[in-house]
Amino acid sequence: MLDGKPVAAAVLKAVILIGKMLLYCGFALVIRWTIPRFRFDQLMSIAWKVMIPLAIANLVFVIIVKQYHWPLAWLTVTSIGLVMITGLWHGSGDDAETCGEKSLRWRAEPRQRPG
Repeated sequence: MLDGKPVAAAVLKAVILIGKMLLYCGFALVIRWTIPRFRFDQLMSIAWKVMIPLAIANLVFVIIVKQYHWPLAWLTVTSIGLVMITGLWHGSGDDAETCGEKSLRWRAEPRQRPG
């Protein structure tokens, strides 16, 4: 309490709570504005083709580091390396169309009318 004044302490706690809520909402808005929106099929593709193999590879490296009693710093190094390799591998994308090109092509195709 602030000098035995419970009302002042309650007001200060409420102001801090509201301030934290506003910071969190602002942070969520900034994240939402900066990260592109993905369709559900794009999210599933990222999950199955990128995230699950990345998680399995990371798990294998954790098992190796624990089995051979290597320093735990190797986990950080291998995790960063896996993310960088995955980004470079999927970032090149010479053999496949990007999601943006697919969606533009889909929108450009004429729609067929039923009947």
